[in-house]
Amino acid sequence: MKNVLKFVKFAACALLASVVAKATVLPGLVQPTSIPFNNAQLLQFQIPAVSQGYNPAAFLVRGDGANVFGVDLAAVFNNSGVGMFVTNAATAAQAPVATTRTYITGSQLPIPSIGLQVGTILRWHFEMVKTAAGTATSTIDIAFGTAGTTADTAQVSFTKPAGVAAIDDGFVDVEAIVKAVGGSGVVVGEIRMVVNNTGGSGGHLASGKYAYTQSTTSSSFTISPSAVTYVGLCITTGASDAITINQCSAEAINP
Repeated sequence: MKNVLKFVKFAACALLASVVAKATVLPGLVQPTSIPFNNAQLLQFQIPAVSQGYNPAAFLVRGDGANVFGVDLAAVFNNSGVGMFVTNAATAAQAPVATTRTYITGSQLPIPSIGLQVGTILRWHFEMVKTAAGTATSTIDIAFGTAGTTADTAQVSFTKPAGVAAIDDGFVDVEAIVKAVGGSGVVVGEIRMVVNNTGGSGGHLASGKYAYTQSTTSSSFTISPSAVTYVGLCITTGASDAITINQCSAEAINP
């Protein structure tokens, strides 16, 4: 095993050593930055705005204009999708004030400068417990904007049905997919909630109900790198609700 690891290390160093410090700059690319690494030079190109025909991203390239991983840069530039993987999480308990729109801690996803793309997947998972207080409906929404707070706009909203006055615990999954971007952006979302239902007597949901699902599509709104720098979840609990969110995880992926 040690010999295998040594060979892998040697091969990696050999690849990096083959990188040279000068390359032809393709039209629209910012002059490369030379990055020393193991006595070799990596060239970091910053791709400018999409308006210049490229997706904004950074690539490390060899002197022949190829990516260090052997990817054809021209093909990458012409690809409408750019990889993105953003995550967030919170484990501290949060108790939203009843009837007050509250940004769920750990749900905030900062969107990189590449922006949301057609096909971007947004996912959240959180646990929500309630006391015997409160039976009214609640609203959970996906907020898009530039603040990363409740100042952002609810573009996709779900209405949890009324429950009953009983203690309960539930798990909520929210998933959304960007269907269109630009001035007429569209996002379709769905929510899935599974509850204990206190042995069938009710709680988050009505008596005998153990699951709730809903799908909804946003109205058109502007989805661009400057208009949407944060996406997250907000909750507006019902009157008299005493809710605690014990944990939340979030992720944004460009497949």
